[in-house]
Amino acid sequence: MVPKTNLKEFQREFTQRTGDSIKKLVMAKIVETPAYVIKELGLEFPPGQEILWGLLILGQQDIHFFVHATESSLATMFRNATNGRPPQEQYLYIPREHICQLEPVQQEPGLLSPLRLLPFLRRKPRLLKLQFHQQEKNFTLILEPVTGLEGVTALLPYYLSDTSLASSETDKAGAGSSVQDEG
Repeated sequence: MVPKTNLKEFQREFTQRTGDSIKKLVMAKIVETPAYVIKELGLEFPPGQEILWGLLILGQQDIHFFVHATESSLATMFRNATNGRPPQEQYLYIPREHICQLEPVQQEPGLLSPLRLLPFLRRKPRLLKLQFHQQEKNFTLILEPVTGLEGVTALLPYYLSDTSLASSETDKAGAGSSVQDEG
């Protein structure tokens, strides 16, 4: 868990950098998304991986995905031995008006999975499908919040509503205290 002083520092820095304040902050990973899509969005998978861990930030105005530049000690040793690049901070900004779809989705079981034959055993959806347009292209990201979708699903209609900014004026007074860290 992030110590409260670090969380408050992150909140302050995030607001200064983006002009947006945090409604909900959750650790999440981008999954089931092809590398070419990630690259077109200005992001990059870590070497040898097909998932990208970061902070999914549901802001007062928009949605953000932030990847802190970190790596393990072992990865640092291998990178230094091969003269590789150090990890870079990554940031994806998705304006609310560019969001086309934002909804929980059920992960499909494998072809031979018993869950395919016995659908009543399936768990609640754990993934979040985010469709948006950027640079005159449509993109789909599949995100998996670490703690599940609890606390996130209630906020989803806000990002699809045209009137949510006007109705959120009453929320702004308590916005600083509404941040919950999920990690």
